Amino acid sequence: MITFRTNTSRTLSYHRRGDGPLVVMRPGGPGLDPETYFANSGLQGLSALVFCPRGTGRSDPPPTPEGYRMAGYVEDVEELRLHLGVPTLTLYGSSHGASTALAYACAYPNQVARLVLVNGPARVDAPFMTALANARKRFAATVPDGGERLAVADDAFAVMRTTGDDITRRNAFRTVMIDMSHVSVSTRRPFWSGSARRR
Repeated sequence: MITFRTNTSRTLSYHRRGDGPLVVMRPGGPGLDPETYFANSGLQGLSALVFCPRGTGRSDPPPTPEGYRMAGYVEDVEELRLHLGVPTLTLYGSSHGASTALAYACAYPNQVARLVLVNGPARVDAPFMTALANARKRFAATVPDGGERLAVADDAFAVMRTTGDDITRRNAFRTVMIDMSHVSVSTRRPFWSGSARRR
């Protein structure tokens, strides 16, 4: 893991793997383990930089909860760009990482060469939370053992929010990823594919 100091004397960290043009990968969460999040993400012919947002990996947490607002995450991405000494970034963001990447692109449009956003809401507001609740209801009603999967994932997320142990947090996250992506016995397909996604 590589660490660096920001202009405000904070430590941020990242992993690099592969060779080729640089892609900065920003994980979902917030607070999920970045390496575990992108463990199965291969970018052949590219150099993947898995950025550890504040409070994950060896990146310092902010001194107060206010530091976990979007503006702080955006400034961390800009600090990374300055550390790398590159004029622009190619950003790949998933979930909360996509929201951060989009916010960064809005704040620093001239510093973004390419932008890939996956499953990231533009904002987490009341309409989004209502839509999320409705999606959970549809998932439980239409996907074989969907209700059971959601319950297991909720329990694992609760562990991730409350544990101070990195290994426990990573294991809980793996539980979520396995539980929400395993092939159903009845359909032999992942829950997000085919008719399950269109319902």
